[in-house]
Amino acid sequence: MVMKVNQQSPDLIVVAGDIFDNEYDALDDPDQLVKIFRQLKSQYGVYAVYGNHDIDEKILAGFTFGSGREKKVSDPRMDEFVKRAGMKLLRDESVCIDQSFYLYGRPDGISRRKTPKELVNGMDLKKPVIVLDHEPRQLEELNQAGVDIDLCGHTHDGQLFPGNITIHLFWKNPYGYRKVGNAHQIVTSGVGLFGPNMRVGTKAEIVVVNVDFRRSDKDVSYTIINIMEEDIFMKYHDGKDRCSWANPKNPIYIDYHDKEWGVPVYDDHKLFEMLILESFQAGLSWECVLNKREAFREAFD
Repeated sequence: MVMKVNQQSPDLIVVAGDIFDNEYDALDDPDQLVKIFRQLKSQYGVYAVYGNHDIDEKILAGFTFGSGREKKVSDPRMDEFVKRAGMKLLRDESVCIDQSFYLYGRPDGISRRKTPKELVNGMDLKKPVIVLDHEPRQLEELNQAGVDIDLCGHTHDGQLFPGNITIHLFWKNPYGYRKVGNAHQIVTSGVGLFGPNMRVGTKAEIVVVNVDFRRSDKDVSYTIINIMEEDIFMKYHDGKDRCSWANPKNPIYIDYHDKEWGVPVYDDHKLFEMLILESFQAGLSWECVLNKREAFREAFD
């Protein structure tokens, strides 16, 4: 991913949230990940907002739940990780870049966000306004407030079929491009995943956005760069090539990758076991469930 981003020689890099998968402890090697992120290069830096998977809330099937009365907070270790990784975290705040345009970050995970009208208060609207918004909402209101570009994530484009079809029932723009008035919105399916380590009918991607600020309509175009299949394999210490999701520090996960992943199953007992594990896996990492497999076997024996 870092290599593909840097190949574009970007002026600015933005991350639209869901950096984590709800738990900081799910990171296999935080120090190594920090080193990787710090290799991102751009003229004006790397900016990020938090998404719903970056805050401390209950999760089920990839959806976070809160009482509505509780203050949503991130793990302090997440905040420190983002800082060490060289990303500037925007929490409902803006920055004027090169005295030329504004970047405003609208995160999930705060009790009350500023409205579109409030977020442009005090800005010189003769300058372009780019909003980094985890969820692709309020494009009409953003247009009325004078925002030019809205960059979003959150949806994963449904990640798995038929989610990439049904997601259109919940969002006006679950993926791709939409324009309302003078406001352009681009929603990416993102690089990463939640829950199962797979995509069916969707792409892991980075998005290159090209903006011509000289034009009155802020001409916007974008290009999808796929994170191709060959990029998700790596050579392990035993010399074998494996999918990069197989944690080399976890022999249970390595054994699953080598002996079970992608292997057809016809035994009824085995199929029932996998059904139970998949049911409890919803919203968690598959590695977490595999680590508890023996306890499940005892409980359902």
